[in-house]
Amino acid sequence: MKKRGAILVFILVVTAWMLLPNSTLAKGGVEVKVDAGIENKAQRGKGYPVFITLKNTGGNLNGDLVVSSSPYYLAGSNIVVPVDLPAGTTKTIQIAIPGYNDQMGPAPTQKKKYIHLYEGDWENGKEVTLSGDEDVTPSLVPEQKLVAGVLSEDPDSLNFLKLTKYNGNAPEVLSLNKETVPDSAKGLESLDVLVLNRFNSNELSEKQQQAIIDWIAMGGHLIIGSYPGFGQEAGKLSELFPFTAGDEKEISSSLLSEHSDKELTENSLAIMTGKLQPSSTVLFGNEQNPIVINRAEGLGEITQVTYDLSAEPVASWEGNSDWWNDIFIKTVDKDANQMQFQDRMYQELRNTAEMFPSGFLPFPLLALLLVIYLIVLVPVLYFILKKTDKREWGWWIIPAIALISSLGIYFTGASDRSGGTKLNEISILNIDDDGKGAGYHMASMLANGGGNYVMSYKDATTGAVPISNNYIDNNTDYTKLPMVEQKAGGTEVTFQDVEFWSVRSVLSDIPSYQSGKMDANLKQEGKTVTGKIENKTKFDLEDVYLLSGSDAYSIGKIAAGNTKKVELDTASSTLLSAPNGMSAGKAFPGSQPYMGGPPPQPGKESDWRKSSLLQLALQAGLYQKDRKQPILVGFSNQSLLQIEVEGEKPDTDSIQLLIQPVSIKASGKGSFEIPLESIEPDISVVDGTINHNGLTYGEYFVDVSPGAYTISYQLPEGVTSETAEFSKLTFVFDRRNPGEQLVVVNAKSGKGVAIDEGNNRITINENATQYVNENGRIVIKAEKLNRNDSQLFIPRISVEGKFAE
Repeated sequence: MKKRGAILVFILVVTAWMLLPNSTLAKGGVEVKVDAGIENKAQRGKGYPVFITLKNTGGNLNGDLVVSSSPYYLAGSNIVVPVDLPAGTTKTIQIAIPGYNDQMGPAPTQKKKYIHLYEGDWENGKEVTLSGDEDVTPSLVPEQKLVAGVLSEDPDSLNFLKLTKYNGNAPEVLSLNKETVPDSAKGLESLDVLVLNRFNSNELSEKQQQAIIDWIAMGGHLIIGSYPGFGQEAGKLSELFPFTAGDEKEISSSLLSEHSDKELTENSLAIMTGKLQPSSTVLFGNEQNPIVINRAEGLGEITQVTYDLSAEPVASWEGNSDWWNDIFIKTVDKDANQMQFQDRMYQELRNTAEMFPSGFLPFPLLALLLVIYLIVLVPVLYFILKKTDKREWGWWIIPAIALISSLGIYFTGASDRSGGTKLNEISILNIDDDGKGAGYHMASMLANGGGNYVMSYKDATTGAVPISNNYIDNNTDYTKLPMVEQKAGGTEVTFQDVEFWSVRSVLSDIPSYQSGKMDANLKQEGKTVTGKIENKTKFDLEDVYLLSGSDAYSIGKIAAGNTKKVELDTASSTLLSAPNGMSAGKAFPGSQPYMGGPPPQPGKESDWRKSSLLQLALQAGLYQKDRKQPILVGFSNQSLLQIEVEGEKPDTDSIQLLIQPVSIKASGKGSFEIPLESIEPDISVVDGTINHNGLTYGEYFVDVSPGAYTISYQLPEGVTSETAEFSKLTFVFDRRNPGEQLVVVNAKSGKGVAIDEGNNRITINENATQYVNENGRIVIKAEKLNRNDSQLFIPRISVEGKFAE
């Protein structure tokens, strides 16, 4: 009996030891301190830096540091960083967190663990117990606020930025220095703009400088001041500047004082002279004396101010904030629905990428097979067995038929999932004038088994974010989320405990891809566009379209290295303009994807996926939208990135969307007309708040608070008050609400023509040229007075005129 008791005790001890958590504490322990965000601030769903300081008071430690994050309700991962921490040392590690959603933070009554340290590797090593602060969640900045980073030797000299307003709110101004500038683009993602002035960028590491360049390419906005010698201090960033500065000269400061009713006592302003770079636009001033210059770079922008932002008397001028309000309105594009679009991008890219071919039998066919099965199994089999006097054979024939039928249906349905792992790859790539692409990439893997799967990227991507099949919140076990590791050969994503025949996806940023470009030489005469397009990209392109306004003009296929002659009938317009979201439906009629709508028709899956990518790109502005030009789009079924699953190249199906702005030379002769919906309006805040911008969805209304707003229409390239005479401007509203005052601004006098509240259509026939400025822009000043109805309806516009002789 005693012997049995001893054996029982031994078994209980061994079992308890096996069930204990696999963790240990190095001798003396490891203390952790966390600094999350920039000045502890970040935006929801956007990346931010985390500085983790580890102090080892025990023995030598070599292992993996794992940090959990979730930028979106259906996306999350663990970032793995190798750590070598000798005894008695302290080390600070910088990690770029891809973001966290507002459900990720711990509940008030529970302490959530976001950081894990393993002795050895994360998969097989023992977890080391940490002491100290393990919270990597920063404070969230309200979504409607502009977040501006400041990089300057004297950040206080740029305090005037705190007095400005964007979308009716004071910006969140955050200071950085050479120690706190992130070394990856993902770490800068929570910034909407970065203002750089009087700072020696050469003091930044090469990784930090590249991080800023990549951040711009993925949609960041750099604003820089100019002063003697600043080009030598700019490091690698100088390659992107829209203006190469030379000497300094004095000009009148009157242009600045016009933007405020506060007096500017100094009559002169010291600006830099120099040379404008290609594709640069002077926003304030002129080409002889430019004050503010803008240039698109990838999905982002660079704005250069040609004077020292900290120089007096402008820096302390009371009207400086008013001047910068106008600069922000003209240059910065932060949509009120930005977070909604980010969430939508995750969801729509995932829906498109995870559409694998299905071998499942359609329901009508299954129903027919069931009827045939029952007929064969009951009356036919009974009649045959009765006639042959073998009815007892039914005991084995019926199960055999059932087994064979089940296996037949099973293997038919499994036909698309056999033969190894499959991969779907989609991307949206914006192509610039130099043939360099920037955009987003989604890879979806269909596993042919279960367990852990490793997806390896052999190309340079940033911010790989695995997509989850379940909602991620503070009840989620983050240790089970995918592991993301940077290896010498690229990025590895390890999906843990993958279910049999299930799908896993990863979204990645592509800040720089040498894709080549479509070299277009097009001109328009009357209602015909002619010329040629040479495909200098790496890809064979199919379904190439020219998009303008709400129209899509088919060009067809162009193989890599080939040239195609173009002759298009643009019956609806004699001038081509920037596209709007409706043009995707014209390119793929009947294939438009809608959230919660019907699935694609059989045989139309490819068009559905292409239409989905194109519509998302247009509505989310995943191209150089601010150039206000028509665009060329083309699709390719060639792979963009080298991806392996479990060390092997999977069977891959690819759809890549390439988007490129294109300049089309107008004839500059005769009359022209631009129909309704061909010119997409923009709206900016003078005083108030935009709560919903329907323009981004193709809706001609915005939801706003009472206040003042500016609506503007950019005419096609080369059509300005200096090159054309305008005979007719027509403004058409879907609806009007009481309590609105709209005025079409006279570009010469600054006054205008009021649009009556009860009038849904207004036509300007007399002196119409006065309402178009020298940059080809028509402006409406709108004032919303009614607090009971927040909808402000935006008019469509049509234009008629003729080119000046």
